Amino acid sequence: MEQPHDYYERKRMPLTVTIHASKRLLSSTVTQSQPLPLLPDELIREILLRLPARSLLRLRKVCSSWKTLISIPQFAKDHLQHSTAADPSLSGPRVAYHHSCHYEFGDFSLRSLVENPSKPTEIVLLEERLNHVVIGSCNGLLCFYDVVGINIFVRLWNPCTGLLTTPSVERGDFLTVFGFGYDHVNDKYKLFAIVNHMGYHTTKIHTFCRNPSKRAIQGIPFSSIKGDRKGVFVPGTATLNWILDCLVFSLDLVKETFSEFSLPVSDPNDKTFNFPGLCELRNCLAYCFNHEKTHWFVWIMKEYGVPKSWTKLAIIPCLPRLTDYHLRPLYIWGNNILVAVASSLRIVLYNLDNGSFEFPVLKPTPSIGLFVFVYQESLVSPPYPGLPIMTQPTYYEKRNRKRLRVTRNRLKRLLPSTGTSLGPLSVLPDELIREILLRLPARSLLRFQSVCNSWRTLISSSQFAKDHVRSIAADPSFSHPRVVYHGFWFYRYKRFGDFSVQSLFENPSQPTEVVRFAGKSSHEIIGSCNGLLCLQDNVMGNCIMLWNPCIGLTSQPLEIRGFIGVCGFGYDHVNDEYKFVAVVDQKHKQEPLRFETRIYTFCPNSSKRIIQDTAFKRIIGDGKGVFVPGTATLNWIHWHGLVLSLDLVKETCSEFSLPLNLKAPENKSFVFPHLCMLKNCLAFCCSHEKTHWSVWLLKEYGMPQSWTRLATIHCHHSLLTGAALHPLYIRGNTLLMAVASTSKIVLYNLDDGRLEFPLLKPTPADVPMGLWFYIYHESLVSPSYRCLRNTKGAEQLPVK
Repeated sequence: MEQPHDYYERKRMPLTVTIHASKRLLSSTVTQSQPLPLLPDELIREILLRLPARSLLRLRKVCSSWKTLISIPQFAKDHLQHSTAADPSLSGPRVAYHHSCHYEFGDFSLRSLVENPSKPTEIVLLEERLNHVVIGSCNGLLCFYDVVGINIFVRLWNPCTGLLTTPSVERGDFLTVFGFGYDHVNDKYKLFAIVNHMGYHTTKIHTFCRNPSKRAIQGIPFSSIKGDRKGVFVPGTATLNWILDCLVFSLDLVKETFSEFSLPVSDPNDKTFNFPGLCELRNCLAYCFNHEKTHWFVWIMKEYGVPKSWTKLAIIPCLPRLTDYHLRPLYIWGNNILVAVASSLRIVLYNLDNGSFEFPVLKPTPSIGLFVFVYQESLVSPPYPGLPIMTQPTYYEKRNRKRLRVTRNRLKRLLPSTGTSLGPLSVLPDELIREILLRLPARSLLRFQSVCNSWRTLISSSQFAKDHVRSIAADPSFSHPRVVYHGFWFYRYKRFGDFSVQSLFENPSQPTEVVRFAGKSSHEIIGSCNGLLCLQDNVMGNCIMLWNPCIGLTSQPLEIRGFIGVCGFGYDHVNDEYKFVAVVDQKHKQEPLRFETRIYTFCPNSSKRIIQDTAFKRIIGDGKGVFVPGTATLNWIHWHGLVLSLDLVKETCSEFSLPLNLKAPENKSFVFPHLCMLKNCLAFCCSHEKTHWSVWLLKEYGMPQSWTRLATIHCHHSLLTGAALHPLYIRGNTLLMAVASTSKIVLYNLDDGRLEFPLLKPTPADVPMGLWFYIYHESLVSPSYRCLRNTKGAEQLPVK
């Protein structure tokens, strides 16, 4: 396998090694005399953006340039977007609580609670906040108030950085209804409050900024609001939400107007429903209530403001220690651990998969009757930038936030861009270096293998590769997603290559450079998973192999005897095995044609298993199964209008319905139906009467009622009306990338419906059609699996 002809033209030159000490990253085994690699400032910034906020506070001591970078507001916003929004577990989520009667205020780590439920989780008591009442949390800021005489003092506080604003004074007896949130359109934090002063109620919206403002609103039915009357803020929607009778009462902080929509269970006369309450889970609005004191129901609103998107998340049985208590969901850790708190302040960990409970202990034990909030640690500074009174709490150093130790020892060090070879260097522990490396793209990690032996050993380990894939799944921006394509058999000569998704999105007006692989011109792509491509080499006689284009390793091929019709490639995460599924047509002498459904396992002891299932004979489309990460399933469209799902763990089949009944007489106008994968969810696309395409997203796998229409794309003359359209990728929440059967790339804006047609250079096909496109995320996963041979001279993408 040869290198692509443009190896050096792609400007991915090897890492420059120099003794100059500026902009360098050192390892735990580097010595003073060893040469050190250069790191550009933009890469240092990308590294820092992927670290937890608490680690960044320590790294401010490294040098003045790092202190300046970490302290600027734009860096804090970018860090919030990278770590908090993409994967909240990277930002150190914590739980804060207060008790206005017993004068308690404290917080504790959510990670410690979930990862070590058998050990008591230590609570940090905040003595300076004993008389404060928390209103809400947003972007790492807590909004709280305390009452002194007839005055109410409202402040914003960042517990991570310790910065506190000067108080805003409200005159009144007490706050009856209130809420705190963020208007992301105008970049302003706002407080909604209904103040009762001498029997008169005043409704105001207070804006925290350099010139604070207040606006009065009339006609709020505050007397009908249920619960503790603290509004629930939903990130990304700029809304505060309360329960009003059987509806959700929503305040838009941008327009400062109100609206209403229904709850999933909205019968006000049903007396069996008790303790209704709203909360926020996975950046979505959630609803929880007790039914007949036997079960707790938790619903989640997948699409804000759309009542039909309410989805039942869990039914939690009332154990003896939960009976008759309020239950408030707080957080979902990973995909299956629901963290909740009962009114007894008993923390509950509920496994959404198997229904098991755990009741971790807090130390010291708080009093009963507390109000609890989850907040993400961030670097966001509270508003009022011109006011000088911002102090750190006295307990700041007691929370294990020790300053970074400075030493002349050259081991385990991270040098800044302004460091000198003779200056004192800061020590970084090995576990922090590992966390830094896990948040870098795979191509950068390939460069860093040359830094030292310890880094090469770490980056080359299979466990590190698995953890890096998990980081990519949590935040795809950690990787470099690319598009790879291959041609049909009659167009296959020099029709295998790939290009960068990032370049395509960021510069659609400039032709995106395509890299062609001459050594793969005879290969056909079956599927992609975890950075691996499953290839079929028809020239060699139906040989199947795994290839990682990023690291350039290819597995030993598996020979498949017979003609492959339906096939698919995916990952069994339970058993840590990659599997290839093939429906093979075999014709023996003097015997009729025989079909076999085989499952091949890529592992040290490669295996083949034959399953009996006749449903694979009636598959619509190209016959290549769509793998959905996290579900361990391959999916095809059955001609009955169903999704045929193969579980790679159990190796059994099941079916569920499509959003449209393709067999119904009224739907005969739907053509080109096919499945794809978008946002780690199964998606469905079809053409309707050659006028537009419908794209649907299955929000909850296997649940047909969770099919949601994502887009309706009208046919454009540049797409050759009537052709098939294959969605490939969604960047952010607005841009959908797709490819037409004419091999034309399409960028569709989901917000305003605009279309762009970026160009590729050189053009992938010299013919108007005949290519198949796939998305893959670059990773370090090796396809070799120990005993399988690493092909010498494997075609490897050079490092940038």
